[in-house]
This record gives sequence, C-alpha cells and structure tokens, in this order.
Amino acid sequence: SWHVPTAGVTTMRDFLTLAASVAGTELKVSRVQPWMLRMLGIFVPNVREMLEMLYQFNTPYVVDHSKFVREFGDIATSYAAGLRATIDWYRAHSTAQQAA
Repeated sequence: SWHVPTAGVTTMRDFLTLAASVAGTELKVSRVQPWMLRMLGIFVPNVREMLEMLYQFNTPYVVDHSKFVREFGDIATSYAAGLRATIDWYRAHSTAQQAA
C-alpha cells in the first residue's frame, strides 16, 4: 500500500492553529462528544459514518509515507502553503459567487 506524502506529523490543534493564522482569524475550537454524534447520526447519515472514524481523533494517527518517499522523493507541500492556496482559492471563488 502507498500513502501519499505528508508535510510531517502534527496535531489537529496545531493544524487548526496554523489554518486560523493563515486565514487571519481567531481559532475557536469545541469538542463534540460521541453521544452527540450518535444522536445527530439518527437524522444525518454522513454524521453516523463519522463514528467509525473517531479513532483517528482520539489516538495518535500517523501516516508513514516513507515507501513513497523512497520511490519518488519527498514532494509534500507544506501545510502553510497548502492552506494558503486553499484559502486564497476559496476567497476568490466565494467573492465571485457573491457578485453573481
């Protein structure tokens, strides 16, 4: 199996902190309890599916892309560059849709 390159190991909080910084906003984080997801999952099937993926958020989840790097080199985009491109794209398209 192959895992695509990642920009390194980081925590969700660090990633969100970086995203807020790049976006120029204040970070506001709250935790959703599993029982809340179960309740909402009764009405929203996609939320129900999230329950089986909670392990990725409750325990360290590290993707090892060393096999890919050995074969193709380390071509991962930094988190900051990826976030900046994504946020810039979103802002450009959001403004264009509002104008239309």
